[in-house]
Amino acid sequence: ILHYVEMHNKAGTLSHAWNEKVIPEDEIWIKIGGDHGNKSFKLMFQIANVFHPNSLSNTIPFLVFGAKDLPANLQATMQVYKAQIEQLQATIWQEKKFKVIAFGDYEFLTISYGLSGPSGTYPCLYCLAKKSDFQNPTADFEKRTLQQMQTNYSAFVASGSETNKAKQFNNCIRPCLLPIEPESVCVPVLHLDLGIFPWLFEAMIRDANDLDCTLAKHAKSSKEDSTQ
Repeated sequence: ILHYVEMHNKAGTLSHAWNEKVIPEDEIWIKIGGDHGNKSFKLMFQIANVFHPNSLSNTIPFLVFGAKDLPANLQATMQVYKAQIEQLQATIWQEKKFKVIAFGDYEFLTISYGLSGPSGTYPCLYCLAKKSDFQNPTADFEKRTLQQMQTNYSAFVASGSETNKAKQFNNCIRPCLLPIEPESVCVPVLHLDLGIFPWLFEAMIRDANDLDCTLAKHAKSSKEDSTQ
């Protein structure tokens, strides 16, 4: 990562976000995340300070394996990078500090943070809202923290690691693999949109069909009345 930061600095492409006042001038933002596709999993990083930070040319894989991103696979491969991420967070480069941000789809993120998944009683990565609380989004819920999640997981293990009791430990049933606070995790907007938009489109089609049926029924009734 430092090598790529040096490269961008020499090329003059590292200052874009500073010039645009998007990122504080004393910070370098590094995004670390994972994705599964084409029968392999990739763990990668992006430098957010540059122009088009999410472009393919700015996406650097540093771990690739030919399997799905299952909990066991991620635990076996990602643990080694935990200390390195912590070291990066403590690094000062030319009087600038590094802020590390996590990204990925929700399944990858919940596994990386040790949660049982989106079907759990406490499925949210960012706070302790219950699934039943989602109907009241204006409520103020306690935020999750790394320390809290580690405490929950330790208590889960101490109690016997019974997954049917996961809700008693806020659904923290595995060790956290990313030493990045939940508040620094990118919301997977694309994947949310892919889930929400089809549902809205289907709802619109159903409503349009119901309207067509209502109008057709009304037209038929009006025609019968005029004939009489």
